[in-house]
Amino acid sequence: MDSIISDIIRVLHQWPDEPETGKDLTFFERLHQASQGRTRLEQELIEAKEAHEGAPPFDPLLYKLTQLVRAREQIDEQIRDLFVYARHFVRPRPYPLAVLAKASGMSASGIRLSSGTEGRMREIARNIGRSDNSGCITPPKNRAMEELADALAEYRNVRTGGGREPKAMGRNPARKASGPPPRLREGF
Repeated sequence: MDSIISDIIRVLHQWPDEPETGKDLTFFERLHQASQGRTRLEQELIEAKEAHEGAPPFDPLLYKLTQLVRAREQIDEQIRDLFVYARHFVRPRPYPLAVLAKASGMSASGIRLSSGTEGRMREIARNIGRSDNSGCITPPKNRAMEELADALAEYRNVRTGGGREPKAMGRNPARKASGPPPRLREGF
């Protein structure tokens, strides 16, 4: 299994080819990056192997493959979010499909299909705090997002040693008094 770990490290962080014109600064930068990547990946795989319990036995190839697939799915979701933003929220006019297609290497119809879900549009409207270009999707009217942002800023201030414990977020006046208000949890 250790030989598989060594091979995976070498496959994912390959040494650069030596340029025909000689070793220049770019070559040594790429060599350094590959070396650092190999060290980080080796440590990651060793820690994952040590943390693994039970059957089936730890398989470093399947572990890393699963991680990379998850990362790709997360990147694909971010790309779709940018398509939604570019097509429905950029003002005064949305980005043309052809421009987005060229930048992403996708077809215009693929972008159109990726950028039209109402749920995704609602999430973006909520996060940027404004409605879409058509005015059909609007962000929530309450202060919940502002309170959350304030609490997060206080939390970051405390973590960096610059202040007191975060205060509780405000109560919803429509909510019955049933205990203390929710507090910002550790690890948020």
